[in-house]
Amino acid sequence: MGGDLRATRRFPGNLAWRVATSGGDTLISLFPRGSAGMPITRQAGSERYTLATLPRVAKSVTLSAEGSPSLRLAAPFTPRETWTNHSRGGIVVWDGQSPYLERIDREGQVVSHLPLPTGRYPVSAADQAAWADRAVPSGDMAGRGDIFKSLRAAARDQASFPDYHSPVYELIGGPDDSVWIRRTPSSSGEIWTCVDDERGQRVTLRLPIGRELLAVSANEIAVKARDDMGVEFVEVYALPRR
Repeated sequence: MGGDLRATRRFPGNLAWRVATSGGDTLISLFPRGSAGMPITRQAGSERYTLATLPRVAKSVTLSAEGSPSLRLAAPFTPRETWTNHSRGGIVVWDGQSPYLERIDREGQVVSHLPLPTGRYPVSAADQAAWADRAVPSGDMAGRGDIFKSLRAAARDQASFPDYHSPVYELIGGPDDSVWIRRTPSSSGEIWTCVDDERGQRVTLRLPIGRELLAVSANEIAVKARDDMGVEFVEVYALPRR
């Protein structure tokens, strides 16, 4: 790795669900325990304080099949809480329920609401098949072979799929106070909508199937892709304006 180590900071408790930086501070959210909410903390030097605590809203499903252990998973394509950092130094959160995003400043105060984009996208058969393949583990498990093979085959029949996708799957903060909202999975081609305080819904971007948006700058976007051999690489495109 290049560069000098500037600081080492210990996670405050559970495994981290997401880590981001804002200026010289570290933003951390932890995997929630039981029905507890997900705290998002800011660590500045030796000081640590909570910016927000998001409620747990994701539903679960338990799958079972002969010859496989049962498995409890997050229900497919249902809303769940999420957040991102943004250019003003705070965070943008979605609680998994509200029709808007909340912009929260460095002190943990809500400073504005961003309405969610209009319209919903249907869950396709390809989405259902991709969910079953990704959600259920595959491969040899400790020398016991593929113990979840029969469970994967039964996953699509046992899971209850909604007609439409969650309005929010992921958030990425843009460089100009904008927020990018992922509205579909990569199995049907990621759809992202950019919103901000001044203009509301600005632009909607549809990526080819299998591409995943990684980052947004003032003029470009970075996208993860895979070749026919499964090797990952990054593509950079000019940022569409409308």
